[in-house]
Amino acid sequence: VDLPGQEDDASPLSTDKYPTLDELASELINIVDHLNIPQTVVFGEGAGANLACRFAMEYPS
Repeated sequence: VDLPGQEDDASPLSTDKYPTLDELASELINIVDHLNIPQTVVFGEGAGANLACRFAMEYPS
């Protein structure tokens, strides 16, 4: 899953408010739930690694 603004051909994000890593973790669980994925392995680099850790701590199951 790409972070907002990181997708191919993405338009620039509004500079008024960037999503926090906690908000991104909440969005990630919404995607996982929507796709009915029972288990995940998450990994990332840089901010993605931070997001993966936050996701795992917030949603350990």
